[in-house]
Amino acid sequence: MKHKLLFNITLVLLFFVKSFSVFSQSVLSEGDWYKIAIEKDGIYQLTYADFVGMGFDMENLDPAQIQVFGNFNGVLPEANNVEAQSELLENAIFVSGASDNSFDEEDYVIFYAQAADKWVYERFLTRFDYKYHPYEDKNFYFVTIGQQNGKRIGEIQSVDDEPIKVLDNFLDYRVHHLNKENFVKSGRTWYGESYENTDVISLPFTFEHLDTDKSIKYSLITAARCVENSDLTLSVGSSYSKAIEMPRMQSVTGHTWAKESTKRDYFFHDSDVVNFELEYLKPYPTANVWLDYLEVNAYRKLIKTEDILRFGYDVLIDKDEVYEFDIENVQAATQVWDLSDLYNVKEVKNMNFNNSELNFSLPLDSTHLFVAFDESDFLQAELIGEVANQDLKALPPFEMAIVTVDEFTPYAISLADHHKVYDNMETIVVTAQQIYNEFSSGKQDPTAIRNFLRYHYNKNNELDRPQYLLLFGDASYDYKDVLPENTNLIPTYQSVKSLSSTATYDTDDYFGIFGASSGYESMGEIQLAIGRFPVHTAEQAEIMLEKTLGYTFNTDKQMNNWRNKVCFIADDGDSNRHIEDSNKLADTFLITHPEFNVGKIFLDSYVKVNTPNGKRYPDATVAINNAVNDGTLFVNYTGHGGNLGLSKSNVLLIPDILSWENKDELSVFIVASCEFGPFDDPHHISAGEHVVLNPKGGGVAIFTTTRLAYASYNFKLNKKFHEIAFSRQEDGSHYRLGEIIKYAKNESGNLQKNMNFCLLGDPALKMAYPEYHVETTHINNNPIGAPFQDTLKAKQEVLVSGKVTDISHELLKDFNGFVEVSVYGQPSTYHTLANDAGSYVKDFKVIDEIIFKGWARAEEGLFEFSFVMPSGINTLYDTGKISYYASDNKEDVGNYDANGGYLEFIIGGVDESIVNDYQGPDIAVHLDTYNFTDGDVTTADPLMLVDLYDENGINNVEFGFGRDITAKIDHEAVIVLNSHYKNEENSYKKGKVEFKLDQLSFGSHQLTIKAWDMFDNSSEKAVSFVVADRGDLNVFNIQNYPNPMSNQTNIVFDHNQPDAEIFDLKVILFDIYGKKIGDFETQAVVIGNTIEPVYWNVEEHAYVSLQQGVYTFVLEVRNKKGEKVQQSKKILVIK
Repeated sequence: MKHKLLFNITLVLLFFVKSFSVFSQSVLSEGDWYKIAIEKDGIYQLTYADFVGMGFDMENLDPAQIQVFGNFNGVLPEANNVEAQSELLENAIFVSGASDNSFDEEDYVIFYAQAADKWVYERFLTRFDYKYHPYEDKNFYFVTIGQQNGKRIGEIQSVDDEPIKVLDNFLDYRVHHLNKENFVKSGRTWYGESYENTDVISLPFTFEHLDTDKSIKYSLITAARCVENSDLTLSVGSSYSKAIEMPRMQSVTGHTWAKESTKRDYFFHDSDVVNFELEYLKPYPTANVWLDYLEVNAYRKLIKTEDILRFGYDVLIDKDEVYEFDIENVQAATQVWDLSDLYNVKEVKNMNFNNSELNFSLPLDSTHLFVAFDESDFLQAELIGEVANQDLKALPPFEMAIVTVDEFTPYAISLADHHKVYDNMETIVVTAQQIYNEFSSGKQDPTAIRNFLRYHYNKNNELDRPQYLLLFGDASYDYKDVLPENTNLIPTYQSVKSLSSTATYDTDDYFGIFGASSGYESMGEIQLAIGRFPVHTAEQAEIMLEKTLGYTFNTDKQMNNWRNKVCFIADDGDSNRHIEDSNKLADTFLITHPEFNVGKIFLDSYVKVNTPNGKRYPDATVAINNAVNDGTLFVNYTGHGGNLGLSKSNVLLIPDILSWENKDELSVFIVASCEFGPFDDPHHISAGEHVVLNPKGGGVAIFTTTRLAYASYNFKLNKKFHEIAFSRQEDGSHYRLGEIIKYAKNESGNLQKNMNFCLLGDPALKMAYPEYHVETTHINNNPIGAPFQDTLKAKQEVLVSGKVTDISHELLKDFNGFVEVSVYGQPSTYHTLANDAGSYVKDFKVIDEIIFKGWARAEEGLFEFSFVMPSGINTLYDTGKISYYASDNKEDVGNYDANGGYLEFIIGGVDESIVNDYQGPDIAVHLDTYNFTDGDVTTADPLMLVDLYDENGINNVEFGFGRDITAKIDHEAVIVLNSHYKNEENSYKKGKVEFKLDQLSFGSHQLTIKAWDMFDNSSEKAVSFVVADRGDLNVFNIQNYPNPMSNQTNIVFDHNQPDAEIFDLKVILFDIYGKKIGDFETQAVVIGNTIEPVYWNVEEHAYVSLQQGVYTFVLEVRNKKGEKVQQSKKILVIK
């Protein structure tokens, strides 16, 4: 072609090296191609100027090789057992002026094209039925100059045989159909005009040369919203009037917005203009009726008008008999084409023309369609753009497909590259438009995406079949851009109906349902693991990409015990249903997976507070936000919800989600509620979407609902989800996110009710499970599993031994990392408060009281640690728990981790043989550096350094019975430092706290540290310090040492510019009479609010020999800004 691609969608194939065989080849795989669009049925003309505009080489264009491809299939069939056209077919065309083997300025191409909507003749009802295309208003055709002669309009000869019937009329059809409203923002049925501001709607149709001897048939589809009896009166002049009873609703406050009505009837009429007047007299002001569409069939005389004349005849008995067609008001140049085979159109030849009448006779054995036209009837196609070569069917086997749009292709490539490198997963990136080009003749159609994937699924053997699908782009319930600022990038499947929020759904499952008897209305077993990135801007695409990639990198910041945490959240009300379900899930999970620490946030166990915005659970909101911000591997919510947040009490709203900052500790969520995550509303980003779109944290993925759901089905799916999510496959590997939801849906028993559950996230991503195991081997030198185990008592020193093992529980001898340990006391019992009527008080248990927290080093996979049981534990006997998180780093694999949990031991009682200790911990406090001394100057945000030691251990546990490590600045609130304490390697006796203070005011302050040992003894240590103003340069506390001195000393001072790197110094020495007797220039290195000591050889820099006595030096300090200060100080020289 002569110029650059105007319409170029690039197929990205990543890292394919295997040879493959091609089942079939797309016609788009070679040559130059141009896409055109048409909006209605008719004869379309492509002129010389059009071919120039399409960029073809006109000088070398051979008209014999012009080809037009495109399909007449309308919307693709959903059922897999209904054959669907899966390749572009060539259409017959007529080329005017082709006889001279050149395509000149007066030459043109004409061909018959059909719109996206179809009309299907129902033989036994003798009418044409309107088949609306819900996804596209246009049909597309593809023009090329091939390497061979193209298909041309054929010929069929009129015969001279005596006809058995002369035909002078035909059945014509019209439709009125507008898309204005979708009542429940779901489903693919939209409605048009309503009676909100009128009583009468007039819909005129014109059937030129109406055959008044034949009846007119109509089909009227409406939707009514009315709780009383009401009629819609349809009348056509004086010819016809019918009162159509509208369906009555029981209530307008439920889930159903309106009820549908279908009325079909016929009447006779004596005028070409058929004006339908539809009158609705409302029984009350808010009652309303909406029109879906009005379809009309009427017989017309075979008389040509200013438009093309489409006509036909149905031979009811398939018998080859001759029929004659007599057409009036035609010209000598009028052509008639036989459209019975749309891909092989034929021109009727040998017709008889006489005085503007045309007749021809043909033997007919089935339904035949024709079109009569003149040159004045030609329509012009819309030129869309050039199409790059593609051949999706010839793709080699791939495990994962990413379907996206041009704008997001670079981000999709990055993700595909990542899966290739990290997962050894063959991944392709294709655009939705490429799929449409090959599988739906360029028309948007979700079934085309399904058919593309199903083609490759059926083409390959079991090991080479596609496994994962990521839909990289947002969707919309508006397929046709009725709404402004639409986000319909990668479509989802919408149900047909759109009148009831409980009977409508959207689902991405449809793209992975491949069974031969499945597919219709998205029913059937799911074969693909499917997820979606609900992004409609490049910024959102980058956010989700970065979060997904970052989640897998196992950086040092990510490798900690948040990966051991699982949190179950339950809504209140509904007779404790959600609490019972969540508690059952949580307790079952703990038994089967003791390696994880289970938290419970049951709303009804918190105080419900009256606020101006209604009743709320503020403490529960804080608990949820803390659980996410502190890091939780998996968060499970059961209860009510909506697209703005969770629970009728609004315990979690979008502002809460946007406040989360846990980028290195991203959670995976499952929200078993109603419509928490609809991703197809172009004017609203749902709460569930915000979870994954929050750039600062939140979730890396969420399993959630997009429409209304039922608690019983949610529980079954939730239960199955946990069974799969935390189990391992036969090879020991964990399931990927898309596999979890696929198997959970297939195995939970109700695919239809589960359609509304979706995965917003990468289906090939694995949760950040610790890969290996940590196991307890001995407690107090007694092997685990021995017949008699010691009970762990208060004040007792405990020694625990353990090991790190692989997925087969064999010792990992090359593991030489750290093991974080948390020892829990007896389970805590909490109870709900029955805040809502119908609820009841329920006790539930949580293992949450940590009695020791520390760490040990593993060598060759083995480790041990010791600790002292706190004197203040619950003395009642019950089971405890040891929780482990271990991590290591190896050059070949980077960071990797393990976890474990042990529940089979008893805690309780007091070891009375232990002698009481009444001495609290030793405490040392420094600020910024260990050179700090009491009264020093600091920055406004100094680093607090606290060293602690006690023979019986430091109490640093989160539930320390009030025995916390605390800091207090002046009279401000106490800061709890438990989580910032880290014991020394393999020692419970000593450790340190590092904590950054923030934005302290200028001036003097006092810091008080308090700490406790395990025997309930406390100590305090207080230090004073001064925060210097960071304004203009200032220095103070100038010191020199030694002083007195002989011939050399060191100078230090404090200052107020800790961000400086160096100061320029000048020292001038004066004798007792004020005479200058020496000077010295150097630089000082800044350390916080002080400097490294500056060495000064006084004797060397003096002009005269120094005698014993008192001298004065002036210190001048200059910063990079040029600011300088001077201060003086006395110095004593001794000899």
